[in-house]
Amino acid sequence: MCGCAHELDDTYWEQGVDVAADRLHVTKLVNFSLQTGFIDSNGQIHPELPYVELEDHRMHGWIQIIASVHETQDYDPALLRVHFTSDYVEWVGSYGGEVAVFDTEEECHQTGLYCEPVKVGTGTSGVFESRDNMQVGVQIMNCRKRAKPYEVTVSSGVYDISNWDAILVSDIREISIECR
Repeated sequence: MCGCAHELDDTYWEQGVDVAADRLHVTKLVNFSLQTGFIDSNGQIHPELPYVELEDHRMHGWIQIIASVHETQDYDPALLRVHFTSDYVEWVGSYGGEVAVFDTEEECHQTGLYCEPVKVGTGTSGVFESRDNMQVGVQIMNCRKRAKPYEVTVSSGVYDISNWDAILVSDIREISIECR
């Protein structure tokens, strides 16, 4: 593994939890909170309620999940990463130029398409300074129109990547987002 952003899956970040617990004693935890909203092009944070309203004509919608780091302790903000993961999996089926999204693996395989799981709201963000002089990390969470509203719980932690292994240097926080 080169540590490249495209290779950093949940397994890499889960390993950081093990490394922090087993090999290193982290004495100072980074304090952060999660909120939903968006950051505009000027770096201003605009909070919003944690739901995405999908009206009749909209098949997809999104919201940003913002991790506001209140205290970086002695960690270099340039070497902090916020990793987001969720409890919600969708299945993406593809063949050639055809792509479709399914609620279950079985539904996807019944179409004969090549199927891959996708954890909604999962990704990693560097930490940067917002207009409010707050260190933040951001992840976009997409909602898809379904017959019934559903909820996605996104978990997040702050990691120090100054060593070979990413080290969890915060508690894990969660936020629930309703797609309706």
